[in-house]
Amino acid sequence: GSEEQHPALSTRELVDLIRRVGRRAIERDTLYNILEDYSDKVFEDDKQWRGYYALPVVENAGS
Repeated sequence: GSEEQHPALSTRELVDLIRRVGRRAIERDTLYNILEDYSDKVFEDDKQWRGYYALPVVENAGS
């Protein structure tokens, strides 16, 4: 949030955001030479199974 003193995104998070808007994630230097093309990159943590998400249970008290 805005209250964070040192906000930062990991490379994986930044690449994911760029991919979500339909763009290619390419790292470039100051002369616009390509340093790394993340278009087809698969990050190690993307391959790991994270388990199931715990979802809240909502009970219908009106029935």
